[in-house]
Amino acid sequence: FIFTRNYSEKAIKYINLLFYMRIYEYGYPKRKFFETPIEYAEKLPETNEFAQKLIELKFRTNLSEQRKEEIYQELLKIYKKTLQTLKPKDLWNNIKFILTLKGIFYRI
Repeated sequence: FIFTRNYSEKAIKYINLLFYMRIYEYGYPKRKFFETPIEYAEKLPETNEFAQKLIELKFRTNLSEQRKEEIYQELLKIYKKTLQTLKPKDLWNNIKFILTLKGIFYRI
């Protein structure tokens, strides 16, 4: 991971960026820079759970540090599970994924 296993504002920023970059690499629509994670989840419902946890972690100010850490660990699990679900499973998509450079050109 580029981000750490422990909660920090920087880790949240990186997990958010990496999540949507990976989805785009898998061939799903690119999240527009003006779209919130919730708005994007309307287009791709599989990302809804991730979006809800991300919003909760970023914008709820009355959470204790321990609760933030718990939510962050849940977010990491959701991150892995969602990407595993969305990852291309057939041979052709796997070949395209390896040969394309979408991730390099991704911009939020």
